[in-house]
Amino acid sequence: MKKSKIKLIKEKWNTSGYGIFSIGIYRMGNFIYRNLKYPIIYPILISLYKIIDLIVVQGMNNSEIHYPTKIGKNIILPHGGKGVIISSKAIIGDDVTIYQQVTIGTIDLGGIAPRIGNNVFIGAGAKILGPIVIGDGAKIGANAVVIKDVPANSTAVGVPAKLK
Repeated sequence: MKKSKIKLIKEKWNTSGYGIFSIGIYRMGNFIYRNLKYPIIYPILISLYKIIDLIVVQGMNNSEIHYPTKIGKNIILPHGGKGVIISSKAIIGDDVTIYQQVTIGTIDLGGIAPRIGNNVFIGAGAKILGPIVIGDGAKIGANAVVIKDVPANSTAVGVPAKLK
């Protein structure tokens, strides 16, 4: 029995349908933002993107994944990215798993956002704030509040997060 394309994509990304839509819409906006800066077409396409983002990502998912954000390949949103907030200044590596209700952002308006390495796991409800670096292979526990750098292959848990 053949599997449908959507089922294969879902298995590959290990995420829910909402997560696929959220990342797909983000990728569309990011492509427009980075590659289609033509004087007449850009404002039309970016406005269309913002409407779709408002309805699907913000409206249905209660999430904000801004199009200028640099996100690597194979991001995994196991619970569809419900409540995930990612700053437009954040940099996220490849193969990162982000559970629901995660915030990745700045501490103050106009501040520097976190840089997250490759193969990082971020548990449900975690808050990663400020000009910090999360190293490759790091794990952030559920509901941890991370305001200091986390070295590669380390685990951070608690409020404020401490290394384990």
